[in-house]
Amino acid sequence: MKFDLSKINFSKNDIKRGLNLPTEINKELAEDIGVMVGDGYIGKTIRPKRGVEYQIHCYGNAITDKLFYKFYVKNLKKSLFNLDFRFLNKKKNTCVLETNSRGLLEFYTSIIRLPLGKKDEVKVPRLILESNNRIKSSFIKGLADSDFTFTFRKKGKEKLYYPLIKLGVSSKNLICDVEKLLKKFKFKFTVSYDLKYIHPITKNIFTTHEISLNGKENLAKWMYIIGFNNPKNLLKYSIWKKYGFCVGDEEIRKIMSGLEGI
Repeated sequence: MKFDLSKINFSKNDIKRGLNLPTEINKELAEDIGVMVGDGYIGKTIRPKRGVEYQIHCYGNAITDKLFYKFYVKNLKKSLFNLDFRFLNKKKNTCVLETNSRGLLEFYTSIIRLPLGKKDEVKVPRLILESNNRIKSSFIKGLADSDFTFTFRKKGKEKLYYPLIKLGVSSKNLICDVEKLLKKFKFKFTVSYDLKYIHPITKNIFTTHEISLNGKENLAKWMYIIGFNNPKNLLKYSIWKKYGFCVGDEEIRKIMSGLEGI
């Protein structure tokens, strides 16, 4: 099905920069949508002297996600929209890939149906749920690379050998939809809703919902059907695949910070 782009408003800057919008869903766009559902932000801010800013941002860890956003996601968005997103290290622990574009904001919100502003009730877009398995798997990959955790546990042994792929978010809608997608691929997983946690700094109580895939069989199936494109996840998998166990998060950070391009 072709997208109806006739009502999308392009700003003068969009036209000047050569913004190009996809006319239908494909696996690259599905992966980008997954990234936006995970670590993306779409917002409008009124500046007294500059007018309205149409913000599209992606946030990640300044060390472990830097290569992913600075190169992979930046290139993905360039190929999809013909826009050069700007990469910045915003704070000590945060990096951001960003641009301002009215046309792209309206595409994400009006065509893809991603939320404007807060994502407390974000869900998997309907066009993903109604697409084929190739589109679904690409969406999950983008979401996993941006917002899942991929770790290894000891499970009674000395080494971190037991795989865990997990999504924990505030949106119950998102967990429900991801559950539907994973069932399509016949993954074995556990789902937990309305979990209460105390924030370690603010001490405020917050509620989260989680979906977890445990064990070697799930990981093997994941790499065959979905896979990863985030270098930190590929690094963890390659270490585990070679040695039968992985190193801890601090060692991963050290390795990532020493890679070329960091």
